[in-house]
Amino acid sequence: MRVLWFVLYEKDRDILINDEISKDKLFEGTNYFERYTMVKRNLDYKNLLFYGVMGRAENYDSVIWFIDNVMDELLR
Repeated sequence: MRVLWFVLYEKDRDILINDEISKDKLFEGTNYFERYTMVKRNLDYKNLLFYGVMGRAENYDSVIWFIDNVMDELLR
């Protein structure tokens, strides 16, 4: 049986390579693509969505930075 690893990010690929997973067993790419060009935006709607895994430091830190540095400007 051949085992393949599918990763979404270069960072994850590099972690597996560092763990001695062979490059020829790795596939990096996206698992879907959605096009939203036909969606009509409602500019009166005041919600914000951050999409990411909060267990990853770079995502968590990015949200904290956004709250500390940008959020007040949006609320004005």
